[in-house]
Amino acid sequence: MLKLDSRLLLGVTMLSLSVTAGYSFDGGGRSEISPYSSKDLITAERVNRQKDLARTSMTATYELNGAKENIGEVGLTWTKAGVSGETGYQLKGVMNGRSRVVDFSEIQELSIVKTETTSSKVRVLIKVIAFPNVSAEQLVNERPTYSELKQKYSRTLELWVDVKTKASGDFCFVGKQVAPRPLEDFKNAVQFEYSGLSKDDSHSGMWKGGGEGIWWAIPSVIRDPNYPYRRPIKLG
Repeated sequence: MLKLDSRLLLGVTMLSLSVTAGYSFDGGGRSEISPYSSKDLITAERVNRQKDLARTSMTATYELNGAKENIGEVGLTWTKAGVSGETGYQLKGVMNGRSRVVDFSEIQELSIVKTETTSSKVRVLIKVIAFPNVSAEQLVNERPTYSELKQKYSRTLELWVDVKTKASGDFCFVGKQVAPRPLEDFKNAVQFEYSGLSKDDSHSGMWKGGGEGIWWAIPSVIRDPNYPYRRPIKLG
């Protein structure tokens, strides 16, 4: 989760996304959290719809000036002279001299490694831990376990990203109920999380939604005993 100065209020109205998540029980009466129900036909098209939801339901947390901050429904935008452009949900930069795009639905952790300033722009080297860096088609065709997914599709990427230019202004984080904040301000690690998820989370009743971020949690993945997202279910 990523939280900014509470004094910065924003007139950005974001839609709250929710889905009815599917679940199954393990022997201990805990449910494996998944956005898919037992009735869902798991196709690439279905997974891609879920990934679209995940892309815009990220939260993030970081520490700035000694205080922990957070924002929800994180996006990125260019802002100049008080005017913001369209919000995007992909991190675009250069890696090893080639353009590279990382989708927000695949980001586990993001941190700024260093900043470089020239006469025309400021850019930052951003380290991304991506999981799972896999397409919906690969996921559906391979039907991996959670352990196989972690082993094969975890990536550590470093991208150079422009964050200030004379032409475009400042590259900013934006989110629900917060003002844009230039990306270069975040000198410390920025931890992205999926909305509504926590490991072994207790809940007093049947939970609903909260699984949109784990678009990759198809049946083969959640059947793995190492799958971490489970909740005790108390009925009644």
